[in-house]
Amino acid sequence: MTLRQNLFFFVIDIVGASDPSFTIDIQTRKITKLLEYIKNNNEYQSKKYESFTGDGLLLAFEDAESPMELSEYLHKRIFQYNKNNNER
Repeated sequence: MTLRQNLFFFVIDIVGASDPSFTIDIQTRKITKLLEYIKNNNEYQSKKYESFTGDGLLLAFEDAESPMELSEYLHKRIFQYNKNNNER
């Protein structure tokens, strides 16, 4: 008997993070800040799978609400971060 499980995905990538005009320090800060936001969110704790790829991330959840709630949370945090920073 095969057990099937429905999963719901959250996928994110920092667009332009590998821009050659960015210093490695700027790139690292952006990735570190993004991961900090994600890992500090309650939804992250309920993930079933994660895969990090440089400036990208994939998370799998058992419920459909978690990816949406994480997306809404990150949208607000990134908007505020960008508003308060001069980095591109």
